[in-house]
Amino acid sequence: MLTKEGQSLTSSRGGREPDRHQGWLLSLGTLLLAVLFLPTLCVAESLVFYGVLLDDESRTHDEKLAAYLTDEVRFMQQQETGNKVSLSKIHVSPLSYDVAIQKLSSDKQPFLARATPYVYVAAEMLGAKMTVLGVYESKAGKGLTYNSYIVVNRAAFDEHNLRPTLGDLVKFLRIRSDGTRPAKFIYHSQFSTSSYFLPSLFFHASGIYAIDERKGEKKMMIRISSELQKGGSTDLVKSVANGNADFAATWDGTRTKFIVDEETDMPGKHYDEYGDKVYFIKLPETLPNDLLVASSTLDAETTNRIRAALRKMTKEDLDVGDFVRWQDIETPHKEYRDKARAARLALSNLRKQSRTRTSAVTIQIEAKSGTEDDIVEAVRQTLYLSGTEFVEFDEESGALPDFKWTLEPIHDGALLITSSIRSVKEIKDQHFQVSFDTTDGLMERVGELIHARMHRIRYTWPYHKKPVVLRDVAFSLPEDHEVRVQRIKWIDMESNQYSIEDGFPARVEHSDPFQFKLVDDFDPEFRKFNDPLNNYSYRVILVRPSEERLIFFILTIFYVLLVVLAAGFAVWGLARE
Repeated sequence: MLTKEGQSLTSSRGGREPDRHQGWLLSLGTLLLAVLFLPTLCVAESLVFYGVLLDDESRTHDEKLAAYLTDEVRFMQQQETGNKVSLSKIHVSPLSYDVAIQKLSSDKQPFLARATPYVYVAAEMLGAKMTVLGVYESKAGKGLTYNSYIVVNRAAFDEHNLRPTLGDLVKFLRIRSDGTRPAKFIYHSQFSTSSYFLPSLFFHASGIYAIDERKGEKKMMIRISSELQKGGSTDLVKSVANGNADFAATWDGTRTKFIVDEETDMPGKHYDEYGDKVYFIKLPETLPNDLLVASSTLDAETTNRIRAALRKMTKEDLDVGDFVRWQDIETPHKEYRDKARAARLALSNLRKQSRTRTSAVTIQIEAKSGTEDDIVEAVRQTLYLSGTEFVEFDEESGALPDFKWTLEPIHDGALLITSSIRSVKEIKDQHFQVSFDTTDGLMERVGELIHARMHRIRYTWPYHKKPVVLRDVAFSLPEDHEVRVQRIKWIDMESNQYSIEDGFPARVEHSDPFQFKLVDDFDPEFRKFNDPLNNYSYRVILVRPSEERLIFFILTIFYVLLVVLAAGFAVWGLARE
């Protein structure tokens, strides 16, 4: 408080002018507390609702669900706080698959989203912080989960006297693979869970690849062709039925349109025209239906009210197309408890399947003269016990090694390990001097080197348009750090046989605990070859930042400080004399 003359009034208790520094610290402390606790205290006033736009039915559903949640949450707020209402509206924003993944993984503002299973898992792998609130009840699947199906042309199967099983599908594709025209697989989006992701897992497990030409690939690889087709999953089935493609994949909701319902004995809307032209072959995996998710930045009060609104929802509140109603995925209702548990289990399995499989990295061990056998055996055993992708190279496999380790004894109790990467001359060999007392000590030291200092090899995520490596290593890479990328062509993935097509220098654009994102200008054909259906991959040599440079820098600074101190003491000594 100030007097008219502008002078500060003294405290009635001490008569001392307040310390300006104390006031500044108090203001700073208040600001920090506000920053820390404001997000938990604020209640959403307006929310954006991201919906993965599949068709007009989905858009209509999203609008109706958003209106229902707005009304219910506002009503709960009125009941709890009188006339004070904070949530004014939930705005629907329809997004394509790829844009939805980007938004969910990068948007820091509070949001709700209806996400297909793979869009949710993909965004989560890229760092999205979300909570699954609900899962919808499907009219077609009659529950909270669904299945995916391979659809094939009935006439083509009957021609080869094959039954509609997955084993017969592989036989059919092999027959076509050995001919002049491989079977054609069609899909409508690379981000579709049932039409693309699940089939790609089945293809990989069965040795099925979209190969343009058979040059060098082993006969064991089944050759198909693949093609992106406009439209939805219903259009895929029609194309297969009409003979424009040999097979595709779809889900329960689409399948019901082409079959007779077993419970009601009612034919689907397209059964009369196409029902006798296709077979549906069930894939073994179960998937959760679309998920209602909330960002971690959405306040707890609103989140809890949305859960409560889902628990009280009835069929009359929604019932749009395949969407009967939504259910809290943690529902306490006895009627839905087992179904909700099945949906959570299906989501958990999808998470495991979605991560890029870490391919084996083979290491050829070469011992120089004088290296004792027990030392070589200890190094081999360490590879086995390390729990990494590293495995010892098998001379009989017909493949080439990825790494070469040269073991050279320096003196008793010391070993020099030189690690070189095959076919990448630009990356200097790594040299490690290992001291040990026993073979167990040697194994421990080599294990530490594998995890803490050696370069690693990973593959770009094939379900992304940008070059991204899903991070599963403990070390980080700074922005602009250079790595080496190789485009390889698999000859036999199981035995690690491949040929190197091209090599590229690349730089890290972004690094976080979930991913290494590379600058995408190293190969203009990246999108063409980074495809999970074909037999190409981009492998990335993650070159660890040089620890030697950091140590040298620290030692240099330390040396300069010592020189300065020595000079200072010398001057001080001379001054005293």
